[in-house]
Amino acid sequence: MFKKLLFTDKCILNTDTNTVIFDFEEDWKEYTKWSQDNIESEYQIQQDKQAELSWNQGAVHKRGSEDRIFHKSGHIFDYKKYSIGGSLIIHNKYFYNGNVMSTYRKRGYLEIKETYIDNGSKGSSINSKVFTNNGTERKSIKYYPNSNIVQTLIKRLSIEFQIFHDYYDNGVLRAQGMLNMQNKMTGNWSFYSRDKIIESTHTFEKGKLIEKSYLYNQLGEFTKSVYHG
Repeated sequence: MFKKLLFTDKCILNTDTNTVIFDFEEDWKEYTKWSQDNIESEYQIQQDKQAELSWNQGAVHKRGSEDRIFHKSGHIFDYKKYSIGGSLIIHNKYFYNGNVMSTYRKRGYLEIKETYIDNGSKGSSINSKVFTNNGTERKSIKYYPNSNIVQTLIKRLSIEFQIFHDYYDNGVLRAQGMLNMQNKMTGNWSFYSRDKIIESTHTFEKGKLIEKSYLYNQLGEFTKSVYHG
C-alpha cells in the first residue's frame, strides 16, 4: 500500500516497507502499475492527502476576510467572515462529516442564528432559528425533526408580551395566544384540532385560568362553558 506525501507529487511512501520512493527510481514503476490497477485506492490516498493538507494540524486557513478550520476528515469545521471594519458577519459550524451544524448571520443590527440536526448522508435538517435585533430576541422558530415544518413560533410584540403559535406536524395551527416575558400564558388563547376546527378558548393571567373557558365539539359547535372562580 502507498501513501501520498503532503507537499510533493514527485515521491510516495511505501507503507509496507516504510520507504520513500522517488519518481526517478526503478520502484516508481511498481507504484505506477499499482495506481492503474487500483483506481479506487489511488483516489482514496489522494483524498487522504487533501484532507491532511486541509486539516493543517488544526491551524486557521486565512484568506482575505475569511477564516476556515478543517476537521481531520478534511471537511470544514468552522467558517468565519468579517466585515471591512473587522466585525463578525458570518459564522458557520459543521459536523465531522461536513454537514452544517449551525449558522450565524449579521446584517446591520439584525442577527440570525440557526441550528441543524445531522442526518448523515442525507445532509442536515433545520432545528431552530432565532432573530435578534440590537441584542434583543425578536422571533424564534422551532422545527419538527427532519422537516421544514414549523413546530412553534414565538414573536416579541412589546417589552411585556410575545405572541405564541404552536403547530401540528402537518402544518395546521394547534394553539395560539400571548405569553409574558416569563413565558407564562396570558390573555386569550385558542386551541384547534388537526382538521382546523376550534376545540376551546381560554383566558389566562400569569399562567392561571381566569374568567370562562368555552368548549366545542368535533364539528366546532359550542357545547359548554367552564367558569374559573
